[in-house]
Parts: sequence; structure tokens; C-alpha cells
Amino acid sequence: MRRRGGLGLAAAGLGVLLAAYPALDRRVPGAPLAALAIPALVLYVAALLRLWPGGLPLAVALLALEYLAAVYLRGGGLDLLAPAYAAGLFICAELGWLTLEAAGGRPPWAGRGLALAALAGAGFLAAVALLAAAMLPFPAGWPLTVAGVLAAIAASAALGWLARASRGGERQF
Repeated sequence: MRRRGGLGLAAAGLGVLLAAYPALDRRVPGAPLAALAIPALVLYVAALLRLWPGGLPLAVALLALEYLAAVYLRGGGLDLLAPAYAAGLFICAELGWLTLEAAGGRPPWAGRGLALAALAGAGFLAAVALLAAAMLPFPAGWPLTVAGVLAAIAASAALGWLARASRGGERQF
């Protein structure tokens, strides 16, 4: 029970930080962000308390949408903290699942925690590399457009493959 409480507090705290970060930008009006952040946090806490565990993915999606709305409302551009936000969002989602699993009697094991930390770190480093590449002054044109389209197709195919592969192992709470 103590581990579940610690995981839940860490998850909720990280969720609050993720919800607050986009609102720190003074160039962005707060009302649209609050309209996404407040329901996200309510759903996230409801999921952690097992009132509606199925709301966890929706809560994480709303947090991501809030961040995207903040970027859009400020006029776009690169956010140098985007890799850290993405890693935090991943950790937030996984802490939520770990909390639910601990509440269901399946305590998390240390190897899984290390794997999650390694994956978040690798994702952060990959995102930093992509952000650095986006800041390089490459000439535009059709070759880069083709490369972008191929990358989008590859990412969509990978997500489709992952979704199909996970159908048999859906989480049940």
C-alpha cells in the first residue's frame, strides 16, 4: 500500500507540473489551456484513485493537447524544452499505469523501473538530436519534403504495427 501511495503521489505531482508548464508562457492566454489542463488532471487523479482507470490514456492525451495548444497559440516555433516535456509525459503515463498495477496487487519490479528510465532517457536524447537537426540551416525544397513524408509514413506504420501487436495484451483493471 505504501508503494502505491508513493507512486500515486509522484504521478500526480508530475501531472500537475506538466499541466502547469504550458501556462507559464505569458504570450499564451490561460483560459484555453485551463480548459484542457483541469479536465486532464481530474481524469488523471480519478484514474489513479481507480474511480475510472480507463481515463488514464485520455488524461495523458489532454496533457499533450494542452502543450500543443500552447505552442500553437504562441505562434509555433521550436520549444527547446519539448524533449524534456515529452519525456515527462511518458514518465507520467507510466507512473499512472504502475500505480494502477500496484493497486491491483502487482507490485512493480525494479527492472521495469530501470527500463522505463532508460527508455525515457533514450527518447529524450533522440528528441534533443532531432531538435538540434531542426535548428540547422538546411536548404528547403522537394527532397526534404519527400524525406518528411517518408518519415511520417514510417511513423504511422510503426504505430499501426504496435497497435495491432498489442491487441492481445491489453491492460485490464
